[in-house]
Amino acid sequence: MRYLYYIIVIFILATAGFALLRQDKASVDVSRPAITINDRVITESELKKRMDSKPHDMTDDQYIDSLIMQELLIQEALEQNIHREESFRRSVENYYEQSLVKVLLDRKSRQAEPAVTEKEVKRYIELSGMEIDYTKRVYQTKKDVQTDRDSASNSVSVPFEFLSDSLQCIMAGLEPGQTSAPRQTDDGFVTYTLEKTRPLKSRETASDMNEGRIKDLIADWKKEKMYEQWTDELKEKADIWRRR
Repeated sequence: MRYLYYIIVIFILATAGFALLRQDKASVDVSRPAITINDRVITESELKKRMDSKPHDMTDDQYIDSLIMQELLIQEALEQNIHREESFRRSVENYYEQSLVKVLLDRKSRQAEPAVTEKEVKRYIELSGMEIDYTKRVYQTKKDVQTDRDSASNSVSVPFEFLSDSLQCIMAGLEPGQTSAPRQTDDGFVTYTLEKTRPLKSRETASDMNEGRIKDLIADWKKEKMYEQWTDELKEKADIWRRR
């Protein structure tokens, strides 16, 4: 069981670049030593900071044992010159880049809190239980969208409830005759035109709908649109070249 604790904490605390980024020997710490592992000294102040990150289900002794085992493994890895290997360098680089992207996306997600109006929820409920006639058009380029030169079109008649969540949100934002903004997909740039709606014989009433779920669904879809717009802006501002 003790070794299980070692493994868990090592994965929690260790990072791929830890061995390269250690600053302990380069800095001056006047705090008294608390632990020594060979020539590695963990001072009282450093140990105190590390103890702040101790998992709540571990005792102090278990956590300190895990720190010692982590240091022994790091020293052994350095002894074997693993930090000089190309595979290690790539893993550090990948970890660093993935961490950067994750922090950026998490920050962007927190900033994106789109408002959902009662009108939008009401429109969604209104379309529930309706038959939807729409036309999907695919364009190869944005210029084709502007000139309305589609490469493929398809007319569909389907109950609203059979549409995907994203397509439901798109249709709920349109009135008959209106066309959605183009969205880039693997097939090209796609637009949807809501042609008409008509009630089905067995229609779900508004009282049967979960308004909270609808609101969350629309909010998630709006976040996705905001993310797509943001990434499109990044591409447009960038100088990108690729070999064909």
